[in-house]
This record gives sequence, structure tokens and C-alpha cells, in this order.
Amino acid sequence: MTIENIVGNGIYNSQVASLIGELSKRDDLEISVAHFYPLLGVLRTKAKKRVSYPYIQEYNLPHNTKLFLFPILIPTKFFYLSAIILPFFIFVSSVRLGKFLYFKNYDIIHCRSYPAALLAVITKKFFKLSFKVHFDTRGYYPEEGILSKSFFLKKVDFKLWKRIESFLFKTCDSISFVSFRALNKALNSKGREVFHLIPPLVDLNKFKFSKKERKHIRRKFKIEDDEIVIAFCGSFSVWYDIEDIFRLYDLFKKEKRVRILIISNAVEKKLYNLIKKYSVSEDDILKFSLPHNKVANYLSIADIAVIPHRNPDTSIRKTIIEDAVSIKLGEYAAIGIPSLVPNHSKECRGIIERYNSGIVYKKNKDGSLYMNNFFSNISNFKKGCKKATEYFCLERNSLEYVRIYKKLVKV
Repeated sequence: MTIENIVGNGIYNSQVASLIGELSKRDDLEISVAHFYPLLGVLRTKAKKRVSYPYIQEYNLPHNTKLFLFPILIPTKFFYLSAIILPFFIFVSSVRLGKFLYFKNYDIIHCRSYPAALLAVITKKFFKLSFKVHFDTRGYYPEEGILSKSFFLKKVDFKLWKRIESFLFKTCDSISFVSFRALNKALNSKGREVFHLIPPLVDLNKFKFSKKERKHIRRKFKIEDDEIVIAFCGSFSVWYDIEDIFRLYDLFKKEKRVRILIISNAVEKKLYNLIKKYSVSEDDILKFSLPHNKVANYLSIADIAVIPHRNPDTSIRKTIIEDAVSIKLGEYAAIGIPSLVPNHSKECRGIIERYNSGIVYKKNKDGSLYMNNFFSNISNFKKGCKKATEYFCLERNSLEYVRIYKKLVKV
């Protein structure tokens, strides 16, 4: 069960849809997918003819999987639920979900996010249902709500969700985390045997190196074989210091000609200001907004990729940045691109060092960057990428979910 606007959602396409597709292939699982989403968000898209409130829409997916869409009347940007709207959301959605589940016979509700887990637990208790709840945390929801400035009541919302977090950790039948550091913190504070580690999922059928596309696209943009392409794929969000990409460009151009590849729906003004500040020529920057199925092709032209997490200047940012594991680390590794991560990204740094799939960079006091022996070790980093790929592999990690499911129902 997910609670998000799935229309045009890159995370849904890369994470949720891929996991559903992988699990639905199994003969020992019967899967239905429930999505709660803001009706107003869908009405503003081309999909508006397919939805109507208050009816639940049902669709058939491959391998006899059912998709149920639950439109709800709440604001479009609602993923980080404030205390103002949370009671309304829980009341309306629990009644709808409870009526839906009452005549079904589901063994497990897999909840992807804090709101989904809270909704499942309350619905289970109110309607006296017997299903098990698996809470797929994905990250630090309360901290992310503050950092992204999504909570309307800020401190009130943060404290509320921290209490809800504690409640869910005690109540849910099993809980999974995407990073070692998040798992260890939970184990140290709660010590429950139902905690599990499942990294972000990379579909190796979608993310793989294409020699043909590399040759074709590099030739199209007149990129020579001895030139270096630095890639960044993602949003210009509060998590990233985008200027690090240009600082790396400044560092590397002393040795070779460097191009910057940016795959993002980026804020053009911010990008323009950085291009001007670092005197990057038009030929040296390639900016694309691509559909998900084209991303791997364009990443294939890159030689290195950067995950430029911001400096942890507050306690909340410190918690998120140090413990976060970026899915991009796995996607880059799957394509064979060594990653560059800042020293303060402790979880990402640990993966890089464990598999030798990239290098850690540090900042001088003046803001400039430095690192050791990158170009001389790039071939070894590419070998390390193959090992890191296994860590993020969708097929491998989906089996961990299956083991959790079977343990919950004691098959």
C-alpha cells in the first residue's frame, strides 16, 4: 500500500512498480496493490478521464495482480501530512480501506511510508482485522518533513510524527530500513527482532550499460574518447549542494577536458547562475529532462557520477545526510559508473569503501574540493561497481521481502 501521487512519479516508476513486477512473478504470492492519491493532483493531468470520486478504480496488472486506486480529497502536495489534515485523512481513508478489506482475505499489508503504516494499523484495530503489517520506512519521515519545509506546523508536526514513529516501531509486525545506520539506531533504541535491512532496489533490466548508446550519444555531442563526462541525475532539492558538481568540474578540468551531464527537471535559473560563476561553456554542459526508460541510455555516456549531499549544518540535516543511502548509488553502479560522494555522507561512504565502487571527496575551508588518485584508480572502481550492483539488485532484495512475508504468516 502506498500513499502518494503516482502520476508522473519517478520514484514510483523506479522503486514501487519494479518491486510489484518482480514479486508478482511468483506463484506463491497473490498480490493486490492499493494506492491512495490526491484526486486534485490527477485531475490536473491527462489521466483525469480515468478517475472519479469517491469510487475505487480497479485495474488488472500482469501476472494476475490487481491495482486499486483510492482517490481522496486532500491537497496535491500531501505526502508530509500536517497535524491539521492528518485526522481528516485517517478518518476518511481508514473507513474506505476498512470497508474494502473487510470482505477480503489479505494476510499482509505492506506499507510503503509512515502514513501508510499508520493507516493500516488504525484500520486493523478499528475493524478488528487479522492481517499483519509490514512497515517499509524508506527514510526519516519526520526529519524530511522539516527539511523540505513541507510541515505546516513545523515543530508540532515534527513532534507528532516522532511519537507516531515510536508507536509504529512498537506496533507493526515487521519493519524494514534502507540503510545500516538507520537500522542500527532503531535496534539500539527498540531492540526488536522484527527489524530488517533492505537497500533501495535497482532493476538491472532497466539500468544497464549500453555501449551502442554511449557511442551514439557521445558522437552526437562531439565528445571525444579521452574526455571525461561527470553525471548528476536527480532533482535540485534540499538534499543536494548542486554547486559541488561545478566544483568537481573545476577540479578535473586541470587534467582533462570535462563535460557535465545533468538529467533533471532542474531550476533553470539556479543552473544558469552556476554556469556563469564557473565559466562553463555551452558545449561543456548537457542538460536533459528524460522519461525514466531513457535515463540509463544517457548515463552510459558518463565516466563518473556525483551524489552531492549538502553539508550537515543542522542536527536534522545531519541525521538525514549521514544515514541516507541514495538509490542513485545503485543505479550508477549498475551502469558501471564510479560514484563521487562527500565525506559527510556516512552511509553512502561506507558502501563506496566496502565495494571500492567510487571515491570520497572532501572540502577545504575555502569550499574547494580535493580527493586522492581518482584517475589512476578508475578501472578498479569500475570493477567495484559490479560488486556494489549486487547489493542493490532488485531480484536479490525482493527475496528478502518474500522471506519476511513467509515468516509473518509462518509458511
